[in-house]
Amino acid sequence: MIRITLLCLLLLMNLRLSAQDAADSNSIKPGRLVFVAGSQAVTTGTMLYGLNEAWYKDYESSPFHTKDDMGEWCQMDKLGHVYAAYSFAGPLSGMYTWAGLDRRKSVLYGSAASVTFLTVIEVLDGMSAEWGFSWGDIGANILGGALYAGQELAWQEQRIQFKFSAHIRKYSPAQLANRADQVYGTSPAERILKDYNAQTYWLSVSVHGFYKRWPKWLNIA
Repeated sequence: MIRITLLCLLLLMNLRLSAQDAADSNSIKPGRLVFVAGSQAVTTGTMLYGLNEAWYKDYESSPFHTKDDMGEWCQMDKLGHVYAAYSFAGPLSGMYTWAGLDRRKSVLYGSAASVTFLTVIEVLDGMSAEWGFSWGDIGANILGGALYAGQELAWQEQRIQFKFSAHIRKYSPAQLANRADQVYGTSPAERILKDYNAQTYWLSVSVHGFYKRWPKWLNIA
């Protein structure tokens, strides 16, 4: 679901502040590791509470159930899941590096934490009558985490970056515009996050990473 993208952006703000001084280290720093675990737990709990207040409480709860939504939204929601998991993994890995874990463990733990967080949200979907636990979403989450981890372990850099952009789309005639306001909201933030028609996802490939004579600034997307 597109709200995953909003959660991703909000959590990244917190994680980047915590991990901005990340550096390789030969020893684990217990104090930092406790801080990392604590900050992730607090941030996750706070955001899940906020998600419940903003989203789930308005819908009837139900026993845990699954839902096959692979045929919905032209797969745009799945791209949102891939993007969220991929975007989470980097800052989370940086936090573990800052705490003193070696590069490999940091990448694996960070990517696993990213997928785990999004899986918790999926479980909440599974207990809402309006939605349902989606194995397609889980697969997309794993793909996003693997896209980050695989490159870090193989190349120690992100040669293939997953990108996202959006714009405010104007609809006409008036009847369609009114419908868009009802479905997507009226604020810029709501429109960017909810209107799949105005979103773009793409891969940006660093050719220089594979062929050193290629200019660094010129990627293929």
